[in-house]
Amino acid sequence: MTKSQTRRRVLELGGSVAALGLAGCLGSAASGSDDGATGSDGDVGGATTDAGTLGTPAPEAIVSIASIPSPSLEPGIVHVEVGGTVTWVGGGQRNAVASYHPETHGDHRRIPEDAEPWSSDLIRDGSRFSVTFETEGVYDYADTVVLCGTHESFGNVGRVVVGEPDLDGEPAIERDADELPGLAADTVAEYDARCREALDG
Repeated sequence: MTKSQTRRRVLELGGSVAALGLAGCLGSAASGSDDGATGSDGDVGGATTDAGTLGTPAPEAIVSIASIPSPSLEPGIVHVEVGGTVTWVGGGQRNAVASYHPETHGDHRRIPEDAEPWSSDLIRDGSRFSVTFETEGVYDYADTVVLCGTHESFGNVGRVVVGEPDLDGEPAIERDADELPGLAADTVAEYDARCREALDG
């Protein structure tokens, strides 16, 4: 084998390794068991992704969560009645959601004082995770998966508004969004503005 052939082979192998590494960062299928919450395909209890629009609380809402081509939550804000349920439906390989609370994610609380924190296992393509919200208020949460960076720092954070809360005094509104990493700060600041516009009467 000549020197140029050896160099060419090293470059080919290096390119293959780089492509495999990039595929892992983008959330390609991984081996192993599916340890996320599971459920059947289709609507959840008659809810659609249009249910729970900010300013119009619904009994149920669905959030589609994906990791490809980039981390996303759709919609980013949902509005449910007290006792309403939000279901996250996976559309990618690796996502997980957790409320901002010292017991589940982060060092600070961004959910109502009397509310219980919550977190999911991995939510994979087609799997589901649901939370029923019994306490009125505003709940911020993050996609806690870490690949080539945290999904949270890419701005993949969401908000659940429950009932008709007085925004003043809500930890999610009162805490400074700038304490969040990367694009999460900008996303939460946008949520704050949208909530003020829709809910402050």
